[in-house]
Amino acid sequence: MGDLQSLSLEAVYDSSEYHLVRDLMVPLLAQSKLYCRGVGYFSSGWLRIASEGLEELISSGGRARLIMSPILDEKDWQAIELGQQARENEMLKKCLHSSVDEISSSLESNTLNTFAWLIADELLDVRFAVPRAGFRGGDYHDKVGYFADESDNYVAIHGSYNDSIKGTLNGEAFSVFRSWYEGQLPFLDKHVARLNQLWDDENAQFHTFKLPDAVRQQIVQLRSTDYRPYTTLSGGKIMRILLRNGESYITA
Repeated sequence: MGDLQSLSLEAVYDSSEYHLVRDLMVPLLAQSKLYCRGVGYFSSGWLRIASEGLEELISSGGRARLIMSPILDEKDWQAIELGQQARENEMLKKCLHSSVDEISSSLESNTLNTFAWLIADELLDVRFAVPRAGFRGGDYHDKVGYFADESDNYVAIHGSYNDSIKGTLNGEAFSVFRSWYEGQLPFLDKHVARLNQLWDDENAQFHTFKLPDAVRQQIVQLRSTDYRPYTTLSGGKIMRILLRNGESYITA
């Protein structure tokens, strides 16, 4: 059972002194049952960096929730779409499962398939924050998150880091707030509350779309136009899942 209080945490993590993912986020993920993150920009490459922590989170029965702006690389959006489709298509889900071994190694070598599989199995849930009327022209650009363990200990993080490969190369920082320090509770409670409000579509500035609505209303802005193939093994036969124009095609 994870215990966030077992971690020796700094008050501030600066990228000039720490690797923000390996030194902070991975240990927090490994001790958590719930990870909730709101971030302006996300890329699946972040999953590779955080793979060890994500494996611990998932293998202990934990879940992850991700809210982001709807600005994505096409390959990442296609993986998200594929995962959503597989929630309602058992054959597609089996194809994804057959391509995934251990989560950490698969995230490193087969990132997009594993990303889709986590969504298909509802281990990772994704929503998109879009400005409401009166705020059009802006983007969701926050960088906030929280972690919760089995004993309802919480850690909140807030800073400048986007969940992307490029984000790990930038000069970034996180402030850290722990529920077992009374003086930090007002800050932690506020970050947890506002992230939960955004998740529940109760934010006055942003409307939060669940995945099926995001697919249906085509709110996602793609960064490229290339389609992405997903190769899996099923029953000894190589199968390809090709995504074009939002539709999936399975071919032997």
